[in-house]
Amino acid sequence: MDIRATPEEIAAVRGRLALLADGVPDLPADADTTPALPSASVPAGRWVNASGRSAADAGVLLYVHGGGFAHTEPHAERLLAHHLSVATGRPVFALDYRLAPAHPFPAALEDVLAAHDGLLAAGAPEVVLFGESAGGTLVLSALLALKADRLPRTVAVSPVTDLTLSSPSLRTNDGLDLINRTVLEQVCAQYLAGAPADEAPQSPLHGELGGLPPLLLAAGSAEVTSSASSTPARPSRRQRAASPRSRWRRRPYGWPR
Repeated sequence: MDIRATPEEIAAVRGRLALLADGVPDLPADADTTPALPSASVPAGRWVNASGRSAADAGVLLYVHGGGFAHTEPHAERLLAHHLSVATGRPVFALDYRLAPAHPFPAALEDVLAAHDGLLAAGAPEVVLFGESAGGTLVLSALLALKADRLPRTVAVSPVTDLTLSSPSLRTNDGLDLINRTVLEQVCAQYLAGAPADEAPQSPLHGELGGLPPLLLAAGSAEVTSSASSTPARPSRRQRAASPRSRWRRRPYGWPR
């Protein structure tokens, strides 16, 4: 569904973005950053728990950050992990996946899969996937790679689902977004490092989408990847009912962050 942003909501988002000019705020003093589960079988990452619940009781939200598959902002990511923990009522594990160009596809995807399986093996009754930007692409790729009997619930914000960059919105939204085709061409080339752009799981839109679990895909209507981001949410009538796609009017790439 399309969601219109009110002037007040737009002003609030701009206000929060302006605050970032002074640096990312620190975590609240009561944020719990101790490991919520044993980490021997889990790749590197950081725990943030603002829920007051244990991972063994509430499960874990596995947060996969954005950054074009090549960059990370640990301070900002830890703060977002705190917000996610408050919103979902469960501990959050923010994954430090391997980055391109030193580690191109499939390294990051392998890390997401290892974290998902490792958290379950360590005692989490459920692992929910959350990814934004490149992280959104990775969590959708993980769903296609897992194809297990019990696939995780997943939220993807501003994912790049078609690495062939064939989305019509790359043309229609050019100049409206924070990024453009040139940026995405560089990101995709660096991440793929010769792997096919028209194959799954690296390019989720080209995978078999039937049988996926309930998904929430969030995108802004001003995004250059908006039209491709909406497609995985509606591969069939049955899948549409299980996989809502929300598109916020006039919002650019990665806007909820």
